[in-house]
Amino acid sequence: GGGTDVGGAAPVTLRVRESSTTLGFGGTGGWIWNSSLFLARWLCRDRAARGSLCGRAVLELGCGATALPALMAARLGAQSVVATDICPDSLKAAQLNIDLNQLAGAPACVTVAALDVVSPSAESVAGLGQPADLLLFADLVYLPVVAAALPETLRRLLLRAPKPAEAVCWG
Repeated sequence: GGGTDVGGAAPVTLRVRESSTTLGFGGTGGWIWNSSLFLARWLCRDRAARGSLCGRAVLELGCGATALPALMAARLGAQSVVATDICPDSLKAAQLNIDLNQLAGAPACVTVAALDVVSPSAESVAGLGQPADLLLFADLVYLPVVAAALPETLRRLLLRAPKPAEAVCWG
C-alpha cells in the first residue's frame, strides 16, 4: 500500500498480508489490529523514535501474522529485529511478510522466533539471540493470564540487555 510521510523524509512503504490460517490458534493473530497500525505509525512519525532505532536490537512480542511493528522497526534502521509469537502459523505468515518486504537479510536482520509470553522457557528466551534493548508489543494483553504474566516476562527480557532497555506498548 501507500507510504507514511516521515516529516519530510521519503515515505516508508511496507506490504503485509493477513492470514486466515492463524485464526484457529486463539483467533487473534491473523489480521492487523488497530494498535499495530498505531504503533507502526508512531515509530515512523516520531522523529526521536525514528532516530533512536538505528543500531537497536528490537523484539516484538505477539507479532501475529503481519509483524507490522517489527517490519517498521527494520525499515527504519534497527540493527536486528526478532518477531515473536506463540502460534507456529503466525510465525510462518510473519516470515512471508518479512520476505515480501525483502527484510530477511539487509539492512536489518529480521527473524521470527517462538515465544510464549505467559511462561517463556529459559531455552526460548536464550534462543532469541542478541538481547533486545527495545521491546514492542501491540494488543498483546487481551486475556487475564497474559496480563498477570507479562510484567515478569518483560522484566526477564529487559534484564538481558547489556545497556538500558525500554518497552513500548500500544493498546
